[in-house]
Amino acid sequence: MPLADAYSAVMALVVTTDRAVLVYLVPTVLLFALAIVAATAKGRKPLEWVTLFAFWSAVIGLLVLLFFHVVLHRPIVRLELIGYP
Repeated sequence: MPLADAYSAVMALVVTTDRAVLVYLVPTVLLFALAIVAATAKGRKPLEWVTLFAFWSAVIGLLVLLFFHVVLHRPIVRLELIGYP
């Protein structure tokens, strides 16, 4: 059975973002992660700094996304599947 034929539906995966919020939230999240790494970086190696920065950026970013989605009911990133017919 072929994966697509003349009678299959057309599907599209669409990712939409709230640009106005992301312009302010991304730098804020990165600066908070940098502040946490700077406060806890004494005696660590540079690769540990990068790892801690990536970890705290991900944790803070996910918490902010969760806060906006659950508490404020304003999804920042939306993933939609659109099909025709």
